[in-house]
Amino acid sequence: MSIADRTPVADVAVIGAGPAGTTVAARLAQLGYRVEMVDRGRARRTHTCEILAAPTLDLLAMTGAERSVLQAGFPAAEAMTVAWEAPRVVRAMPRGSLLVDRHRFDALLLDRALELGVTVTGGNAVRRRRLGSSWEIALDGDRAPVCARFVVDASGRRSNLRHSRPDALLGVTGRWNVALDRPTVVTVDEGWVWAAPGPAPCDGVPWCEVTVFVDPTAWRVLGADPVTRYVRLVEAAGIVSRAARLTGGLTARDATS
Repeated sequence: MSIADRTPVADVAVIGAGPAGTTVAARLAQLGYRVEMVDRGRARRTHTCEILAAPTLDLLAMTGAERSVLQAGFPAAEAMTVAWEAPRVVRAMPRGSLLVDRHRFDALLLDRALELGVTVTGGNAVRRRRLGSSWEIALDGDRAPVCARFVVDASGRRSNLRHSRPDALLGVTGRWNVALDRPTVVTVDEGWVWAAPGPAPCDGVPWCEVTVFVDPTAWRVLGADPVTRYVRLVEAAGIVSRAARLTGGLTARDATS
């Protein structure tokens, strides 16, 4: 038997184990397909706080994942502060929106996919090729490739399988030892700043996570060192007080849409 004629190990290979990947994998498994998910792991995640809009729970209900999410005790996201080319206003969020810890949220969705029979292969997809009626997904390192009839690329902006990319956007994230009443987004001359309160105090101390989104070229011309650049943009947004302290280091990621 030639390599092009070998039997696929799965009906569908899903690349990426974020919310998109785990949800589509879980749903396909519910429909009776053999699903193999390629998971590069969560170690590289640089941010943790995000708003889960209420309508998303309707999507998660298709796989039954919404039950564990609702039972996880994530705090409600009732409103957010917005200053987008206008004075600051407080906008109500759809009833039922949650402020989630992405590490825990992603783990809950992955657990549900596993419950439904999805199997997981660790590794980073670096290449795909057509082999007869199947696809072979090559992984980094010395990991064996994954072979499936169909492929779903749910790795988002981190995908190594895309052929082109739009203009780049840089996201730089830091954690501050200060409480924040609600999620906040503010524009600055160089981009915009997003801040979210921590879902729960850390060792009894409230905190918030603040990310600046900026064009890489604009980031470089700010001069100084990365921490000074970052603090300068956060202060320009007026989200945290000058008495607030940046704890730990910064993390940067490709935030391109």
